[in-house]
Amino acid sequence: MSEFDHRALAGAPPPSWRPPVVPVLCERSAKILHPEALEPGDLLLFSDQAKNPVMSLQAIVGDTKDLRWTHAAIFLGGQAICEAIPNEGVVVTSVYERLLKKKQRMRARRSPHHSREERARIASQALHYLGVSYPGLDGLVRRWLEGSPINADLDSSVLCSELYHRIFTLTLRSNLGALFAGTVITPAWLSQCENLEDVSMSWVTIP
Repeated sequence: MSEFDHRALAGAPPPSWRPPVVPVLCERSAKILHPEALEPGDLLLFSDQAKNPVMSLQAIVGDTKDLRWTHAAIFLGGQAICEAIPNEGVVVTSVYERLLKKKQRMRARRSPHHSREERARIASQALHYLGVSYPGLDGLVRRWLEGSPINADLDSSVLCSELYHRIFTLTLRSNLGALFAGTVITPAWLSQCENLEDVSMSWVTIP
């Protein structure tokens, strides 16, 4: 399935497989993402079960579809993701913190027009932004409502969706989708990009 949440854990178990290192959260659930489900450089989109301010802001700036996707991250490999989050900026965290602890839904996307090696460069480049600050909710509002984030200076501060978009376009020298005057790069916009396709994912039982 291309989209899943923590409730998918109740599904029929796939063939057993045990990774060399099992995250604590996965030990508790006895499930882990299939080792071939994701690749470094994949775009990960997350959705809370409850509404949050980002949904409303995305609607205001013109995104009328996929409003539930309110956060974006870059898959690095294993369980690691690179994301820009409030109060911490760009950090490396575990995908299971969102899937199993925060119980968020996740959708994965990648470019079918680039090789696995090319997409992996997105992951490696993401690490160069570690420590860059997050502008906060006020900064998010200003960027989305008062000006285009496409040309934002990511060396000073960065939003989660800007991080993936800027690294993708600069590293792969490609566009994610059509950009018009006033286009705002939001998680909802990333979920609709015509140059990305959904990735099928599954869980594996930990014996």
